[in-house]
Amino acid sequence: MMSSQVAYRRDRDRPCRHKRRRGFLLLTVLVLLVITGLILVGFARRGSRLAVQARDEAADLQRRWGMWSCQQAILPQAEAILAALTLLQEQAIRRRGAARRGGPVTGLEPLRITQDLGQFRFEMLLADENAKLNLNTIYHHDGPASAARLLPRLTAASGQLPLRPLPLVTSVGRNRARETDPRDLPPAFQSWGQVFDLTGLNPMGDARDRLPELTRRVTLWGNGRLNLRRAADTAAEPVLDLALSGSQTRQLLEKYRLGRETPIAYLLQQLQLPEEGGSRLEKLLTAQSECFSLWVTARSPQRQWRELTVWQTQAYEAERWQTFRFE
Repeated sequence: MMSSQVAYRRDRDRPCRHKRRRGFLLLTVLVLLVITGLILVGFARRGSRLAVQARDEAADLQRRWGMWSCQQAILPQAEAILAALTLLQEQAIRRRGAARRGGPVTGLEPLRITQDLGQFRFEMLLADENAKLNLNTIYHHDGPASAARLLPRLTAASGQLPLRPLPLVTSVGRNRARETDPRDLPPAFQSWGQVFDLTGLNPMGDARDRLPELTRRVTLWGNGRLNLRRAADTAAEPVLDLALSGSQTRQLLEKYRLGRETPIAYLLQQLQLPEEGGSRLEKLLTAQSECFSLWVTARSPQRQWRELTVWQTQAYEAERWQTFRFE
């Protein structure tokens, strides 16, 4: 009798166990579905991030390749390009008669070039660095105070950035500078960060945008000599004043405006300068430019990148190309 009752209870409890087992299996399946969903979402998000990263890397490669291509295509041809522009400008001056009216000479303006590539617009500014006043030359010949005084004058037309001259070396002094070839003087300034205070400026703001315009008349690179044929009066006068008096500087510039192809040596003979003054001035002037610069600004709808590349034709191979990034 007892055994039959036990068997009856077992038969009665069996459906409950089956129900509990089916509930556990259902819960397990639901948990697995949730985990699988989370894994798939994770894969989808990671795939999306990788796609965005790949797109950004492709755009960055396109930008860097575009900026490099601009530099490699234009700078080796800089002298030929600017020589043609010099002739065109002088022909225009002769047609207008501006030189004979005694007005100030603005010099050879930098050449602006714009090129679209993909999502980027490349804006270029090609300039002759020998047509600008070399700040290192002024610093050694006339002292730090003169260099600091000339900077606002040369950059005033394009607005101002905070000035912060930080020379790397002390001035060699006027006497030694006059006896030394300008290319052999130690460079006191080697980047615009040593001249202008660029710290704390918004990279997307217009303060950095003004840097190419601010430096149209002044340079830190090259052989220290001025190409008078392409220089503006504002850059030429301080250099000529290093070897001439104020009246002699004005006479030389007036004669030079009447015939810009006239050799400088011939004009110096007409001024009847002492031999010492003439030799000093010949060290400061050149008829052949050796240093050129190219600002390249790459713009996208989101941001912009800017590089300055300086190309020195007569420098050692390791020093021939110098690139400065402003981002």
